[in-house]
Amino acid sequence: MVKTNNSASASVAQKDDYPGRAYFIRHGESTSNERNIFAGVLDVDLTAFGRLQARRAGADIKKKGIKFDAVYVSHMRRARQTCEIALAESQALKSPDIPVEIDHRISEKSFGIFAGRNLNLPYLDILHKYFFV
Repeated sequence: MVKTNNSASASVAQKDDYPGRAYFIRHGESTSNERNIFAGVLDVDLTAFGRLQARRAGADIKKKGIKFDAVYVSHMRRARQTCEIALAESQALKSPDIPVEIDHRISEKSFGIFAGRNLNLPYLDILHKYFFV
């Protein structure tokens, strides 16, 4: 981040300019991960292992003593499930009145025609195109 003043010069922002920290947690294993398919914008659930990963993330958050005064999550089920499980495990909200806000700007990229298809499919197409003409 660059902070500018009235002159044409710029200086790097000081540590004191940042009021807090941001933490990012990726969702746990989803059913699409388990099946080795592109999910992207497909709305899929967590697997049992994914729920375990979310509990472990919550335990890590609790162990580190992290407390959140705001939580934002994707609208995708796998992300919301991970968030709910991790927060329940960690009890990391500074106040029980803090809402978990769904933000549609936090999302996955679309894999277009590959959504729901095997992750190896694009590689097989490339192999076929260039090596098995």
